[in-house]
Amino acid sequence: AELARLQQRLQSAQSKIASHRTLPPEVEKQVAVKRQIDEAGIKVAAAEEKLQQAIALVGHAATPPAGEGKQPAQSEATTACNTANMAVRGVLRFLEMQRKSEKLPEEDYQRLQERIKAAQARLESAQSESKDAADRAMTQ
Repeated sequence: AELARLQQRLQSAQSKIASHRTLPPEVEKQVAVKRQIDEAGIKVAAAEEKLQQAIALVGHAATPPAGEGKQPAQSEATTACNTANMAVRGVLRFLEMQRKSEKLPEEDYQRLQERIKAAQARLESAQSESKDAADRAMTQ
């Protein structure tokens, strides 16, 4: 008798808990949007990291240490710039897809878009610097 009473209490408690396990639809939607914003932010940060590496390699190629040729450093810088350029383009496409599917709020899209456009401008500057350095190396 005692066991049956405890089992009944357990079942009623479990049914009450089950109704609270799922989030309301509005909250689930907000969580999904937050997840999309975080994912987009991570992708933008990864592209910015690749950009920073490319800029560092361009700087290294422009002034290599004594005894080291410019050609390998220049080649590395060009490869890094191309990789960063592909990453930036990929993030731009990703952001555009998220905006079109309305998974990303407009204000967050604009903020991330500004970050990636600034990164793209820095990349273009680094690429022109790298090209100028390569041209100077060829003329010497």
